[in-house]
Amino acid sequence: GSSHCGRISWPLACRPCSQSALPRACRDMVRTSPATPKALFKTPRGKGTPKSASKEAQDSECPLVKHIPEIVKTGDDVEDITREDERKAFITVVQHMWKDRSLINPTKAFVLRTVANKQNDVSVVAAFEGKVVTLQKLPVEWVAAWLVKHIGGNITLACLDLAKCKDNDIVYRLLGIVVGLPLTTVIPDEFREHVVVSHYFVSRMNLLGRQIQVRDSMKADGTYDKATGSPYTLVWDDSTGLLSRLVYSNGATSDIPAHIPIDRTWKVSAWYDDVACTIGKPPLSHALRSFFAKGQGPHSFAVIKKKFIEDLTAAKAAVSDPASAARTAAEVAVPEGDVFEKANAQRSKENSDKAREVLEKFRERKRKASEVSLV
Repeated sequence: GSSHCGRISWPLACRPCSQSALPRACRDMVRTSPATPKALFKTPRGKGTPKSASKEAQDSECPLVKHIPEIVKTGDDVEDITREDERKAFITVVQHMWKDRSLINPTKAFVLRTVANKQNDVSVVAAFEGKVVTLQKLPVEWVAAWLVKHIGGNITLACLDLAKCKDNDIVYRLLGIVVGLPLTTVIPDEFREHVVVSHYFVSRMNLLGRQIQVRDSMKADGTYDKATGSPYTLVWDDSTGLLSRLVYSNGATSDIPAHIPIDRTWKVSAWYDDVACTIGKPPLSHALRSFFAKGQGPHSFAVIKKKFIEDLTAAKAAVSDPASAARTAAEVAVPEGDVFEKANAQRSKENSDKAREVLEKFRERKRKASEVSLV
């Protein structure tokens, strides 16, 4: 144990009290609480024991108590008393766990169980967190569960696990195809509730009607047929070996101009993205959507910012009632445990192999550097 603690070995990695992680954790916890935009507590300045906590720190054998900051007075007597009671309750919990280590794991289990119950409670708002939330930053387990619920067929968690072994980003790419949005699309802060995003995705899916196309393109072994499962279908002229026509998912077609000879050596990039999908051969590259006339094909489903906000606002209004059928339909149940067990195990092995390879190269360079020529 650390000498500064003056007690038996603490089960966590102790650092000197002046660098303890507890004050920072406390401050982060209360300052980022969505229900209390202002800080509940303030951190005492200077060294030594906080003035208001000095008696508690002196009466307690736990050295962590002196790092629990004071409350910030709001001017509301009821609110201030409530905050002070919560602070004292927190101190009591810390003191008991410090004295009796057997309380730590049961307390942790209780907290995690309570959090899980709240997440399952429809009356509690569940939202995606992060400074910037894009489609490709949504929790992959949630996206997978959404795809399974709304597409079906071979789109199962087990199949997506196998598909992820072949293409680590396949889950996000399938979402991009189904909703017809770039994976870099940013979801504004006020629309990050799970049910709002889910309801909006369903409306986009119904508008584009690609769920059957995606379902039929996924094989039971996790192989996805990009030729049939992409927003664009390439039609080749067998007599010339050149690309003759593009077919969009809604049936719109566009002939390739004769002055742009595209053969099979050209490669398609971002095959899952309506906007970013290109075909090229260095130094040339063409966006597939550029071959379609304005208002046709991919342009008819393009999302401009104003329309995007309007649709999200409509989705939020539709699921605002916790008892509504729309909200129930928009809820996504994410299974517990490791959803992508096979894919994660494979990724872990690949990372280990890469690390081992780098280490071997480093050792080889070090060995060569230490060799001395006697010639």
